[in-house]
Amino acid sequence: MKEFRGAGISKILANAAMTWAQQNPTFFNPSVSSMGMENLGATRIDEVPVWEGLICVHAQEQVEKAWAKWGFKTDEGMGKWDEEGIMHVGMFQRLNIEGKAP
Repeated sequence: MKEFRGAGISKILANAAMTWAQQNPTFFNPSVSSMGMENLGATRIDEVPVWEGLICVHAQEQVEKAWAKWGFKTDEGMGKWDEEGIMHVGMFQRLNIEGKAP
């Protein structure tokens, strides 16, 4: 909404999502009990994939610089694409989740 632009709301929301992800890193790990080792391509528990903090955003091209200020890097290999009539780029950031696993 036009009257809320420039108020920093998007930064607050993005930071809240990234903070939650850092505090709950195992939420994104696959469940061995529900998926089964064979479906995860693992034969031993240490082969089960775990989330290592990499996040991706589909950033509107017009606010790419804002995402860059928040630590995201544009992935040139993803190119640019149209979503709902607005050009987007893919951007990544790896969150520090060391010491967060149980």
